Amino acid sequence: MLDMAGPFVTKPHNMFLQIAIQTGGISLLAFLAIFVIYFVESFRMYFRKTAYRSSEIFGIGILLGTFGYLVTGLANDSTVCVAPVYWCLLGVGMAVNRYNRNREEKERGEQMKKNSISSDQCQIYPFQSGGVFFESERRKIRRGH
Repeated sequence: MLDMAGPFVTKPHNMFLQIAIQTGGISLLAFLAIFVIYFVESFRMYFRKTAYRSSEIFGIGILLGTFGYLVTGLANDSTVCVAPVYWCLLGVGMAVNRYNRNREEKERGEQMKKNSISSDQCQIYPFQSGGVFFESERRKIRRGH
């Protein structure tokens, strides 16, 4: 028989075990899923680039800070003093990722608009063989290119 007269310890000195013991395995999976989604999104966004803007450097700093918190969680349990800072950083990191992603999409759209053919350039002329081509191609043919 187990003697339950002693103290019941719920501090395993590991944040992940603490979450699993106190709130269950499903909450541990949810906790890890939130971070994995954030980490993968951030990694795809930031670590394939060669040049960075200040908001992207800010996003990388937040990513590394949240990652550091989880690494220290292997040897420390979650405390009331530090956990809110982690959750705030994670939320700000997700917001910075969204901001950077929207800005990239906007720039990509402007670049595509800049590189697209305008309606003046889309005058269609028949080939002798029955096909069609754009005005720019007609100019090339006239110049002998």
